[in-house]
Amino acid sequence: MTKQMEQMDDQDTVLYPPPPMLLRLRDVLARSGYSESGLYEAMARGEFPRPRKRGATAVWVEAEVSAAIARQIRELPIAEAQDKRARPDVGARRRA
Repeated sequence: MTKQMEQMDDQDTVLYPPPPMLLRLRDVLARSGYSESGLYEAMARGEFPRPRKRGATAVWVEAEVSAAIARQIRELPIAEAQDKRARPDVGARRRA
């Protein structure tokens, strides 16, 4: 152990970014919520990253998948609260 390392205390801990990860199709589907056909349609529209080839296997870079999902979340409209009193027919029973 070097002298510099001996002088470090708990407050000097260096945090490193996580290593890049590769995801298989099942992982991408689970994270994105897409069906397999929906995923490929989103890739064709340019809304989702395309996979890389690793031998005969397709893999996605986790950071690219996370960025695409975050972009989709940012683009979602915010739902407005609806006043249930404004629609008296909702939940009302029909009389026959």
